[in-house]
Amino acid sequence: MLSVHQHWDPLKVCAVGRCYPPEYFNYIQNSKVRGVFHRIAEETEEDYQKLISVLEKFDVKVIRTDITDNPEDYRRPDGTMMSPPMVPRDYTAMVGSKFFMPGKNFGKNIDIEWELKSIMNTSSLQMNQISDFHKDLLKYVYDLTFPGRPVSPTTQAMLLKTIKSMKEGGSAKILQAIDTDDLKNIVFQGYTNTIGKTTKYVHDDLTYPYISIEKFVKDNGNEIVYDQYINTASMVRVGKDLFFALGNIISKLNQDNFMKKWEKLFPDYNIHPISTPGHSDGVMCAVKPGLIISLRDPKNYIDTFPDWEVVTLENESWDKVKPFMDRKKKTRGRYWVPDADESFYDFVNEWMDDWVTYVEETVFDVNMLVIDEKNVICNNVNEKVFDAFERHGVTPHIVNFRHRYFWDGGLHCITSDIDRDGTRNNYF
Repeated sequence: MLSVHQHWDPLKVCAVGRCYPPEYFNYIQNSKVRGVFHRIAEETEEDYQKLISVLEKFDVKVIRTDITDNPEDYRRPDGTMMSPPMVPRDYTAMVGSKFFMPGKNFGKNIDIEWELKSIMNTSSLQMNQISDFHKDLLKYVYDLTFPGRPVSPTTQAMLLKTIKSMKEGGSAKILQAIDTDDLKNIVFQGYTNTIGKTTKYVHDDLTYPYISIEKFVKDNGNEIVYDQYINTASMVRVGKDLFFALGNIISKLNQDNFMKKWEKLFPDYNIHPISTPGHSDGVMCAVKPGLIISLRDPKNYIDTFPDWEVVTLENESWDKVKPFMDRKKKTRGRYWVPDADESFYDFVNEWMDDWVTYVEETVFDVNMLVIDEKNVICNNVNEKVFDAFERHGVTPHIVNFRHRYFWDGGLHCITSDIDRDGTRNNYF
């Protein structure tokens, strides 16, 4: 059977995402905007093919996510398009020989109203003093103010006021500052271990993107577990130890419940929660035993990865691209709208004229795909990281996923390792 125990074991089978072909954007009436999306679609598939060619050099079997032949299958009632199945990592996980993936009940087996009522009764949300726990919550509240989060501008403004109050030691009711509909989206996001818009995953029968992957896993005799929302974008597999990121404020406040769920699903593993907003693969990559590349301070790994070298990249990735993030926040995700206002056209101009070159030349992303202990795929050159690779005998292979920040998915996100050679080890 297929299995993955450590994500640095030799990669044998890998799922790779897929973007819509250029003609799917022909519905856009404005020729300038339509041309932009044609180019983005073409360059995205070019980069996918570069990635696939590297994988195939290492004899890795590649399975793509599925897209139908009819663009109308992906049209929403308001005329906009659903998101393409770009990021299989965000929804799948091979843990040992069990494969976790979305089924037909994705999102439907979560009682959001009940969860919301339970959360709102949590007494710890009323703060009269700043404890370490409340300080930790600050970063989760701040994360909700980022572009692409499933909350309104009004809610984001209220949250910024809440953050200020918390920093000054005042009383703050965190969740009371969030609009009810926004809060429901955050609950959904927390329980599905996803980030970004809650409509990002396409999950009807017609457009199910995992037909090929599901068939391959079944044909190899593996057990499939559906709709338990386990993904390897928010967890790290290190032999007998599984490290889960607490993705948003809901997961953080309900850490005990999530721990019980993970311990029940993985009774033969040691479960460790990691307090970080978003997906863990956006902030760290354990390249091999003894080496981590991270955006966070090394002290964050003293307890979880003792004695491992941690190479920290300050002000890289999202922090380095703030001008684009500000622009993205202004457009609030209206990338699919056929006829938008001037702010959208401004975004298009900036994206095409400045952004692509900026990303190619300056940003190194920790969202890397490890082929084996001696080879890793990364998007760019970074002297500090490459020096660490040389010390540890690791060869980097560069594949620039040019529109990574537009699609919100790096090299690790747009793949999912389904099979690796190796047995489960105990590293700690």
